[in-house]
Order: sequence, then C-alpha cells, then structure tokens
Amino acid sequence: MTRPLNLGISLFRMEICFEPDVVASRLKTRFIASELGFDGQDQIRLATAVSELVRNVFQYVGTGYIEFFFSTNIPSFFYITVNDQGPGIKNLDHVLAGSYASPSGMGVGLTGTKKLMDYFDVQTDSTCGTQVTIGKKLKKNTVTVRSVQNLILNLASFPAANPFEELQFQNRDLLNALEEVRAGKDDLANLNRELAETNRGVVALYAELDERAISLERANIALKVATELSELSNQEKTRFLANMSHEIRTPLGVIQGFADLALDPHLDPRKREDFLNTIRRNATNLTKLIGEILDLSKVEAGLIEIENRQFSLRDLVSDVMNSFEPAAKSKRITLSFFFERGCPHLIISDSLRLRQILINILSNALKFTLHGGISLIVKLQSVSADLENSVVRFEVKDTGIGLSPEQKTRLFQPFMQADSSTTRKFGGTGLGLSLSKKLAHAMGGDLVLIESTVDEGSTFALFINGGPALSTHHGGGLTMSSSTDVAPVFSEQLRGLRVLLVEDSTDNQFLFSMYLTRVGAAVDVANDGVEGVQRATQNSYDVILMDVQMPNLDGFGATAQLRSQGCTLPIVALTAHAMKEDRERALRSGFTHYLTKPLDSVLLVHTLASMVRG
Repeated sequence: MTRPLNLGISLFRMEICFEPDVVASRLKTRFIASELGFDGQDQIRLATAVSELVRNVFQYVGTGYIEFFFSTNIPSFFYITVNDQGPGIKNLDHVLAGSYASPSGMGVGLTGTKKLMDYFDVQTDSTCGTQVTIGKKLKKNTVTVRSVQNLILNLASFPAANPFEELQFQNRDLLNALEEVRAGKDDLANLNRELAETNRGVVALYAELDERAISLERANIALKVATELSELSNQEKTRFLANMSHEIRTPLGVIQGFADLALDPHLDPRKREDFLNTIRRNATNLTKLIGEILDLSKVEAGLIEIENRQFSLRDLVSDVMNSFEPAAKSKRITLSFFFERGCPHLIISDSLRLRQILINILSNALKFTLHGGISLIVKLQSVSADLENSVVRFEVKDTGIGLSPEQKTRLFQPFMQADSSTTRKFGGTGLGLSLSKKLAHAMGGDLVLIESTVDEGSTFALFINGGPALSTHHGGGLTMSSSTDVAPVFSEQLRGLRVLLVEDSTDNQFLFSMYLTRVGAAVDVANDGVEGVQRATQNSYDVILMDVQMPNLDGFGATAQLRSQGCTLPIVALTAHAMKEDRERALRSGFTHYLTKPLDSVLLVHTLASMVRG
C-alpha cells in the first residue's frame, strides 16, 4: 500500500516521556477505537500494537509522541503515528522480514504489528529519528463529522490513565483470548486428525497446547498480585504492571499468532512442527511464570503446604543437575556437583520444593554465566546432639557476571532483578530468588548470598532442615553424567501395568495415554464417570486415573461409587484445581493420590512407579 499524502483530521496527540505513558497510550487507543466503531477484537489489536510501539520508544529512545488521525477518504481509515527523534533503526529491511534477531528484542513489536494492521509504514534515518504509521480500515457509515467533533472534545477532557484499571482491562483481554483459543479447539482437533498418519508427534503437541491454554485461566489470579504488593512504592507498582503485562502478553501473543499460522492447511509439515515447538516453548514459559506468581502469593498468605517425606538426596541432586546438562553444553559451560564426606544419603524434607529451589538457583546461575562453569557442593552443615535434626547445605558457585554492592540490596526483592538493563538483556521477572528464599524459610531453612564480585561470579548457599541423619555418604566428587529420558528409567516398573484413564477431554485422553504407553503401560479409556465405573467393575486394572470434572458423573461421584462397591485400587485424582483445600477434599473423598494439571509426564510416571514399588 502506498504511503498516504494526508493522514486526515488529527484527533489527539500525546507526549511519551514517562513509563505510565505506555499504559495511557494503550487506554486512549482502545477508547478511540471503540468510539470509531471497531469491534472488541480490533480494539485489542490496535491497543496491543500501540502499547508495544510506545514501549519501544520509551525503552530505546526515552521520549517521543503519538498522534491519532481520522481519514475522510474512501474507504475511511483510522491512522496512528508513533514518533521519536532517536538514532533510527538499523537493518530495518531485515527486521521487517523477520530475519534479524536483536539481542535486546528490539524490532519484535514491528513485525507483530505489521501482521495485525491494514496499513503499516516505517520511515527512519539517523538524523530525524523514526516514524511508524499504522492504520485500520473503518466500516462503512459508522462515523459522522459530528461524532468526530464530539470525539475530539471528549479526548481533550479525557481523564488521566489509571494503571490498575488498565490492568483489569488486560485481565479481560486475557480471558477473551482464552475463550478464542477454546473456540478453536474443534479446528485444532480436526487438524490433529489430518496429521495423525504423517506426524504423531505433532498431534501430541496440539493436545499439549490445548491443555497449556487452560492454565491461562490462572493468569487472573496471578495479576491480582499487583494490588497486594503494599510494600512497593507507586513507581515500583507501575513498573511491576508494565513488566508483568509484557511478560505475560508476549508469550500469549506468540501462542495465538503461531496457532493461527499452524492452522493453514497448505503449510509445510516441517514449518508446522517448528511453529508447534515454538508454541510449546512459550506455553511452558508462561505456565512457569504463572506458577511462580501463584506460589509467591500462597507463601505470602501462609497457605503454602510443606510435605516432608524420606527420599534419596543423591538421586534428587543428580536428577536436577542432569536436567541442566544440555543447556550447559550448548553454552560450553562446565557443570559439576560434589557430595562432601559425611553428607546424609537419605533426608526427610519436601523433595518437590527442594527441587524447585535448586532449579531456580541453577537456572539463575546458568542464565548469567557466559563462560567458565557452575558447581554445586552438598554437605552436612550440622547435627543436633540427639541426632534428631540435621541441616544440609547446598552451595552453588558460578563464574557469571556477578553483583555490585548496590545490586545485592535488591537481590531477593520480588519482581526485581539486579538492574533494569539485566532485565532487558537476560529476560525474566526476578521472581525466582525471592520465591526460593521464602520457600526455604517455609522448610525451616534459608537462602543467602555468600559472596559476589562483578565480572567474577557469585556463590549462593541454601540451608534446609534434613530431619534425622538417616544414613551418610562417604564418597568424594561426582562429575555430571548424561541426562536420561523418563522412559528408560521407569519402563521395567510400568511394563504391563494396567491403567484405566477416566477423562472427558479427547485431547487429554490422547496425551496422557501417550505418556503411559511409551513407558510400557496398557491404557483403557473411559469418557466419563459412568463409563469409568462400568469399566472398573467389569475389568481388572492396577490403577485408575480419574479426572475430577466430567459430565454425567464427576470424579468424586465415580470414586464414591467404586469405594462403596469395595474397590481398593489406587485412584489418582487429575484436576486443574491446585489449592490445598482441593487436595484435602480429594483425599477425603476416597482418592489415593492427587495430581494437578497441566500434568507433568515425569511426575505422572514417578507417581505410578512409586505405587508399583509400594
């Protein structure tokens, strides 16, 4: 499309000087789009495009302005220009073609915006700066001269933006986007069936995408954390709002965009698989972010549940370190761990929370280490006189970028990294270490920074209560071994295991069956509680996996019927509800165990293997 000589009537112009202007620009865009007759979908597209463009101006230049226009030409257009006087955009052609990847992420907003607009143009040079013009075609006969005049008057008296009201709008945007993903479920299922004969793996990825999308319902709870952070100043709350909105909407936008692209019936199968891998990666990152926010809110509210059980310390540490080996190899970073003499072999603690803390610390070390290595030393710190209590120390040392004295003071504050430049360069929300420290406190221990020097590295120490020193390890160091898949570990224990899966979602039926059959289990499927009770009473099984929410007869009712008939089989509840009271209700209702969705394949297989061993 050629560049218009006249953009039309200027509706409103606002300066971009401060971070809250990003929120204000989004709010005004949505208001103007609504007044011009755009539907809700186009309002969201325009507001999202503008907020990303204005964010780029503020983040990479510092100041600029945005101006809105109404064109009376035929057809009528709504134009928006975003302007700055920065140094211009180098490699613009490559950026717009999608072939240039900036280390800081600059340019991502341009390529995404171009796909959403009816008109898109960029003018840039090193002396005059950059002007991005976007446009959306208006429907016929939706705007009159009088309505445009009234709109200009309304904009002149438009109230100042309230970032927390805008947060609520974004909450609703997220929920609407989720409904759109759900509405496309049937289309995804049809596409899965078409691809089943040529690529079984793609089918599984689509099923996983649908299950991951359900987890977006929890985003509403996660975003409410913004209003509960009373210890933050107004400036920090505004920064939190902008960062969290960006961190959540970025992977959500990728999921939506690549899902649309993957639905193209003429798409090359290899490209479709690449798109789905991108969807899975972003869904995993989004689920991890939301999970961290929910965990932090539960810790703050005193609702976190610590489950102390006996487990092998060596097995847990080995498993965690093995999971980081591929990423370390890709960065050419050495990874090693060492058990000091006298370290207990078995401890009593919460293995899942300990694993979560170690993964957070090691992920941080790997992220900020560009060369050199990372080591983990495990030792027995102390033992009580009666041998009933022990403290285990985990020391993680890296050769990363290190911290300055001023940065150390903000290290364990939630939603903050050492400085804003590391947020842009390395990504992330700064939740990991804050959450890990609070979890360590809940486990009767602590997480501290031992030492850190800029450009030399950092050393963190985690202390946890290990209970009685049940047995000790007398070996020396241990170097990393190759990571292994879940299937070889449990295949012998689950081979021949007869499993009844009671689940109403066909996508989950396929996904969970794939998890189990690849480790040797035999799976029968029932579509609801009624069919599940019939199959369980007519056939012989070793374990039952029972969805909680189903039509006709839910999981609670089905389990109650089976228990009343004398069924003693292990019954594992599968549910998207993750609160403590949900788990307690399931166990009171006759379930043997409880797993939350999105279901982790390793945890599922580990749970069944533990039941078999028991």
